[in-house]
Amino acid sequence: MHAIIVAAGRGTRMAHLTQGGAKEMLPYRGRPVIAHVIEEVVEAGAEPIVVTSPAKEDLNAFLNRTGVRTALQPAALGLAHAVMCSGLSEAVLVCMGDTVFRGPSPLRALGQEPGLAVAAERVPAERAHLYGNLVLLNPERQQFSEIREKPTGVTCPAWAVAGRYRLTEEVMRFLHTHRFPDDRETGLTEVLNPFLKQSPGSFVDIAPAHRIDLGDPAVYQAAKT
Repeated sequence: MHAIIVAAGRGTRMAHLTQGGAKEMLPYRGRPVIAHVIEEVVEAGAEPIVVTSPAKEDLNAFLNRTGVRTALQPAALGLAHAVMCSGLSEAVLVCMGDTVFRGPSPLRALGQEPGLAVAAERVPAERAHLYGNLVLLNPERQQFSEIREKPTGVTCPAWAVAGRYRLTEEVMRFLHTHRFPDDRETGLTEVLNPFLKQSPGSFVDIAPAHRIDLGDPAVYQAAKT
């Protein structure tokens, strides 16, 4: 199975730290962040392909040296478009290139799911607006019926998507036939919700604070110490 590592975003939140470079190249535990994500994919038995941007010259040079397969997203048209730019049309894993994990990765478990699935963690209400939130259908069976993208006004803990997905072949084929607007970004949530109305998704529960969102400046600074 292939794993698409998405590393094409602008990284505007991290601009004061990257100084014009790619956030995925920031050092974490002695190596660039992207190196940890690639290692996670390989250890899970998947084949990585990194979707990057032509503007990320330092990241592209690093990837060329490693020999990892790459694809380019020519314009910043969102996560769904970036996944499409991988050129893959079979079921895949998708990893955010600025997210790592303490301890075991959820990728192996996601790869064993038969349908649409995500890694999810329980987050406090005050952080729920930072992530896509799952609308649970059957908590005992770890099923969900919708993803609400960065909702406001959340007053209780929520199940948040934790930067890892398993997309079905049907989703991937749809992406290749979808007409992406060129005046805005198309998020993955926007694409997945119609599929979730037809059939619920499942989630792999990860431990609280297991995910480290290194695309968040405060989290990155704390993780370095």
